[in-house]
Amino acid sequence: MVRRPKVGARCGKSARRVLSGGRPERAVPTGILPADEAKQAELRKLAIAAVAAPQPTYVLEDDGLDDLSNSVLALTRAGRFAQALAACKRLRDEFPDVVDGLERSGLVHAKMGDHATAAVFYRQAYDFVTHPSRRDDYDGAAYYREQMEKEEQLAGLR
Repeated sequence: MVRRPKVGARCGKSARRVLSGGRPERAVPTGILPADEAKQAELRKLAIAAVAAPQPTYVLEDDGLDDLSNSVLALTRAGRFAQALAACKRLRDEFPDVVDGLERSGLVHAKMGDHATAAVFYRQAYDFVTHPSRRDDYDGAAYYREQMEKEEQLAGLR
């Protein structure tokens, strides 16, 4: 004798209901109706097409700014101030449209104890980043002002 589950009873792990004829009812995921299945399929196709579409490629050329700017920090930490100042001059000459040369020059002079010259470079850096043509390109102009005021105070200019 074959035992059949009662009508409406659950069969193991599946969530199928058994109809009165002994045939299991096909489970339909809750929340997705047949009309929604077509929309879901279309959305999946669009998502796959978006991922497969070629993405723009950006090539950034290494102009040496980062290496030169970071070398000033390394030279300053090593106490090689003459070489650090030479690197600062190169920064100012080769990259006049970037504040790094002015800021690094202020930093080196401050480490050397020449606070008056450091204040001059920090003032130039502050003026550079607050200039109307560059104001939107730089954040943190307050840093340059604070460094300038600190160096002026240490130099006895305030």
